[in-house]
Amino acid sequence: MEKMHFTRMDEGTDEDFQVLKHVHERSLRELPERLLGHLRELRNDTAYNISRYDHCLQSATRALRDGKDEEYVVVALLHDACELLGPFNHGEVVASILRPFISRNNQWMLAQHGLFQTYYYASHLGLDPNVAGAPKQRPFAAVLGCSDARVPIELIFNEGPNDLFVVRVAGNGLGADVLGSLKYAVDHLGGTLKLIVVLGHSGCGALTAAVDVFLNPGDYVAIAAMHSIRNILDRSLIVVQASANKLLSAFGPGVARNSGYRQALIEASIVTNAALSAYSIQQEFVSHDLPELQAVYGVYVLETREVWAPRSDGIKATGLASPPRDLAGFAALADAVVQSKRIASYLKSGIPG
Repeated sequence: MEKMHFTRMDEGTDEDFQVLKHVHERSLRELPERLLGHLRELRNDTAYNISRYDHCLQSATRALRDGKDEEYVVVALLHDACELLGPFNHGEVVASILRPFISRNNQWMLAQHGLFQTYYYASHLGLDPNVAGAPKQRPFAAVLGCSDARVPIELIFNEGPNDLFVVRVAGNGLGADVLGSLKYAVDHLGGTLKLIVVLGHSGCGALTAAVDVFLNPGDYVAIAAMHSIRNILDRSLIVVQASANKLLSAFGPGVARNSGYRQALIEASIVTNAALSAYSIQQEFVSHDLPELQAVYGVYVLETREVWAPRSDGIKATGLASPPRDLAGFAALADAVVQSKRIASYLKSGIPG
């Protein structure tokens, strides 16, 4: 049998940690049988009308007959499997074991299983069934997203209840209400809050409207008296102007006559807007009072269901990114945006002279 030879972790060699890797891989392969072994131990129940083992089989069978997916059926089967290991928190125990393999919604359901039971039996034992009360907010991230119904924040990041503090507004702009909401999160949820995310999305209606007004200024007359709409568009126009200037400097005056120019300007404005909002949040909340808190940004691409954020350092443009730190950083980001494959795809028909 392979054996590690170190007595302290910082003395381990590559060979030692390869052995450790093999041990973990073997434990992972044996995990299903270990869990089923704990489940089978529940056959010995005599206090219930049926054993908890049979109860788990019933739960899984009902889930299967109800048309639930395979993951849900497995969760139903194992929900009491760790009863003997954690009499006071068996739901949380099995939820922690399965967390790497199941959705956050199913993980949350398992973790709350004990609380669900307590509601029914607590009063019979002289306890308050509502002793737990409403759970405290414990989000690890705040997310500023768009109001668009096609951008379900929790589903995009595969997070469950109480994981994210979500603020949604058209164009994910930083108005007073948004800043006030984020200020609340920073001040009152700072014990668990580690990240503030600004998430734009492709085809954003607010940025599209701003681009159309920029390209056809006469359209502004139609919304001149609509103060609520103007408040959103006015904040976006400076980003649109900056993006248009960058496209002009990168591709020359003929770019505006390219058939894909409008779409390229929309998408460049969307990512620039998200980066600028993340930068503003970084300056407003993060840099001074809470240096451990980070602000990041990205754009959810509806067509591919990926998060896009072009980097100036050439790193792959998928996933969230940190905002620029200064004017030079924004200049580098602007270069990365106009040179990205995504923006280039809209201008691929060529730049008319």
